Amino acid sequence: QKTAYEIASGDWSSDVCSSDLFPSHDKRFNVEERFKSFNFGIPYTIKQIEKTDNPIETVDAWLAEDKIENVIFCDCDHSVDIKNIIDNIDLNYESIIMGHDITVEDVSSWSVATVVNGYVTNILEKQVPQLKDGEEIKGVIGCYYFNTYSKDNKKFKFFSDVIKDLIKKHKQVKVVPC
Repeated sequence: QKTAYEIASGDWSSDVCSSDLFPSHDKRFNVEERFKSFNFGIPYTIKQIEKTDNPIETVDAWLAEDKIENVIFCDCDHSVDIKNIIDNIDLNYESIIMGHDITVEDVSSWSVATVVNGYVTNILEKQVPQLKDGEEIKGVIGCYYFNTYSKDNKKFKFFSDVIKDLIKKHKQVKVVPC
């Protein structure tokens, strides 16, 4: 089981970094002390949670409020530079995701977004989407910015489901390079 690291901010002037931490991981790998050694240079909190079955349950266990604004969730098991997300934050975007070039052969390992002019038109889990004229596909790296993230999203299983719901509601979802 991997843990997700989230970076959250209310107004981007007081960043908060937080990690969900399973008690068994902390005992086995000394995660809390290792996390503290990263020296982020921003205030952060560490919260122990019980094991969850999917990323949305993890966020729901971590999130104390009904909603949070200007938040980035990273659900990946490798290091990711989120500078392109931070550099593109604009309150006109409901969400920003990180995408990379992908071939149809690579689809089984990634969430896949269809993109037109830098905006996501659809997103699927490990499936090749039906492409329309002018669309391209991008592999989604697993870091997601949300202008507003609500506990109402707990009805979903994956962040891609949240993104798909935003698109259905005609909200702008931007894709930036990794």
